[in-house]
Amino acid sequence: MILMKQITLIKFLFVATSVCAADVPITQDDLVRRTQELYDAVVPANQAPWKKYFADDCIFADEKGRVFDKPKLIADITPLPT
Repeated sequence: MILMKQITLIKFLFVATSVCAADVPITQDDLVRRTQELYDAVVPANQAPWKKYFADDCIFADEKGRVFDKPKLIADITPLPT
């Protein structure tokens, strides 16, 4: 019984590792481009890049020490004053 549980666990870990390994790593150029998209989206309060690049289960902490989940983060993105 214990051996079957161990084999099942090993199979699960193998599949999980295989799925994660299949992800294509992000290049430095992509990282810089995505970061620039996020910065450019701040002033006009364009929420699209923030929705695109932040995971649904992310936790974000700002410079004031506030902690947001993704919906609160997106809601907090508003246009800057002129």
